Amino acid sequence: MPGHEDWLTMEFLEEVLRQIVGDPKLTVTRGDVKAAVAAGENFGSVLYRATTEYTLSKRRTTQTYTLIIKTLPCDGIIRQMLELRKFFTKEIFMYRYTIPEMYETMQKYLSPGTSVEPIAPKEYPCSLENTIVLEDLRILGYKVADRRKGLNLEHCLVVMKQLAVFHAMSFALYKRNPQIMFNFQENMYTEDNRHAVKGTIEPGLKVAAEVVETWEGFERFGSKIRKLAETAVDRLLELIKPEKDKFQVLNHGDLWVNNILFQYSFTTGEVMTARFIDFQMSRFVSPALDLQYFLHTSPCEVVRTRCVDQLLQCYHSKLDETLRTLKCEADIISLEQLTSDMNDKDFVGLLTSLTVLHIVLADKNALKPASTVDISLRNMYSAPRYKQALQKVLIHYEEKGMI
Repeated sequence: MPGHEDWLTMEFLEEVLRQIVGDPKLTVTRGDVKAAVAAGENFGSVLYRATTEYTLSKRRTTQTYTLIIKTLPCDGIIRQMLELRKFFTKEIFMYRYTIPEMYETMQKYLSPGTSVEPIAPKEYPCSLENTIVLEDLRILGYKVADRRKGLNLEHCLVVMKQLAVFHAMSFALYKRNPQIMFNFQENMYTEDNRHAVKGTIEPGLKVAAEVVETWEGFERFGSKIRKLAETAVDRLLELIKPEKDKFQVLNHGDLWVNNILFQYSFTTGEVMTARFIDFQMSRFVSPALDLQYFLHTSPCEVVRTRCVDQLLQCYHSKLDETLRTLKCEADIISLEQLTSDMNDKDFVGLLTSLTVLHIVLADKNALKPASTVDISLRNMYSAPRYKQALQKVLIHYEEKGMI
């Protein structure tokens, strides 16, 4: 297939489809491969959508099947980092083993005739290393929302409920099989990777301080951000660590709007449910880490500033309900405990706003390569949409005494 990796061939598509359909002599007659997402909308992998036409060995009529194929990016530095930190290994294990075991655990406690609602797309095995083949959820009406607009309250409530179910199922699986969580030990924010973490965080904080101190009325925050940068990596590495004496769940690890697909009613257009993708950063830690990251990257400004308490109540209610279904009543945490944990992890939310949100809110032109990294960062930090969002974040955390 010209224009794509040399491994992305008709033979590869045949191999995958033969397993899906269960016909070892299936023949692919046509394969149309295109980018699955627009440039600048995916950062840690390359995604293709393969639309295939095939015939079965015993039926000569042509049928169509669409697949999503995920592989490592071509960029040398990013590719090396992903391979070294085994991000794809973790994600494949999640899709192939952990999520199915979660479903199996949950299914035991559901009424006859009731099925577990999926939390992620199906994964289809393939023989290639660092390659993941998934069902195309677009066929079922799923879409990714506009990251720059942010999610309204209805979308956020759907995410809270689905995240609570994901977390609860992972906790029940942990109770049943604790060893499975060894596959989700931290592989990014670790002491042996400190240099890389500093290289990711500190340049952004440096530029953020320089930009913010030019805003009228916010000059004082330049020095505050520089002071925060002195201990940011130490604090982050400490907050990411598992806490064995507290309630822990399997976190998505990178839960932001581009890693969530929403399904809408074909009749009313209302958002109905969501599924998560991209589990490269999953870790077994406090649920507050997923919540902090999502709340500081994905809601629209109105929700982010006015509805956090409502979202946490929604999450806790669904977590409580699902843990009771899974017969884990003894382990349920109170809303007060969850709120306390959120306060303990507040720094993660602040740091996310300073080092991630500018990318989320950037327009497509800002994400194109600039002459230097500094110029690219400065363009994103100076954008009006981000300025408006960050000013409110800075005031909020100043009032809490955190900056």
